[in-house]
Amino acid sequence: MANCFWQRCTCPTAMPCQEHQGIWCGRFRAIVVTDLSQVQNDVVAQALAVTQSLVSRAGDADASAAATEALQRDWERRRADFEQRYPNPDQADEQALRDEVMALAREADDVAKRLKREVEGIRALAQDPEREIDFLTPFLLIPFHDADGYCDCYNRKLAKLSAAAAHLSGAQSALLQATRDINASMRDFVNSFVAFAASIVFLFVVVGIPAIPAVSVFLALLLILVLLIAVIIEMVRVWRRWAAFYRAKAGLLQARLLYYRLQHISTCQMPFDGWQRAQPPSTEGRTREQQEVDRHLEEQAQESGGN
Repeated sequence: MANCFWQRCTCPTAMPCQEHQGIWCGRFRAIVVTDLSQVQNDVVAQALAVTQSLVSRAGDADASAAATEALQRDWERRRADFEQRYPNPDQADEQALRDEVMALAREADDVAKRLKREVEGIRALAQDPEREIDFLTPFLLIPFHDADGYCDCYNRKLAKLSAAAAHLSGAQSALLQATRDINASMRDFVNSFVAFAASIVFLFVVVGIPAIPAVSVFLALLLILVLLIAVIIEMVRVWRRWAAFYRAKAGLLQARLLYYRLQHISTCQMPFDGWQRAQPPSTEGRTREQQEVDRHLEEQAQESGGN
């Protein structure tokens, strides 16, 4: 019965295995791997920590979206209350109306500017989608090749790595789309903000001209509130897509980590004299050239021992 990680030979129960006459199959360092979670080192720990951080930040963005939706409902209520208080604005106390319009307009302006600052902060972080997650890429050998691979375990490893590479490619596409989406949402927000900012300057001018009827001031504020609500709605979309952006980054890092772990699990190696007393070699983080040097030194040591 196959016992190795690749389910193709009896390593480590019996070595050399009867299927491939191989040794040390399904290992990471000196550990017999039965689950991918056993592939642990500093690189893996960093990947797991960064993934957790990205997922946490996605949750924070979702919370910000929910808070912004609550802000939207609040301003929709305040707009309706303002209309109800002045069913006939041309008959209202003109000075009181102008004072309330000015107070609400200033508050709306503060809200819009605060949201704009939040978008500017997001834009700075969205410029480099690979930020924080590119550290794992140099360790990945895609497509994978091992000159020492010879058995069905190796073929099984190639098949799993091929599937992992396809998943990784999909995750890269997902991050690219998430980046496009967040950038598009930020552009929509800016367009809404520009319309709001231009209109509120007009409102401040209108309020300061006594000759302009109170009903015009009333209607101008209603327009401002509609535009502010549009700005808030775009901000909700920004937060939702920002959460999706972080989740896409986490997904890509997880896909790279899957490939990294599979890549570093060994397949059958040909036995040599004295292998029972030797430790399985680690190919972790070593280039093909370095591995060739390792093998050459090992062969020299074996020849010296034989003499």
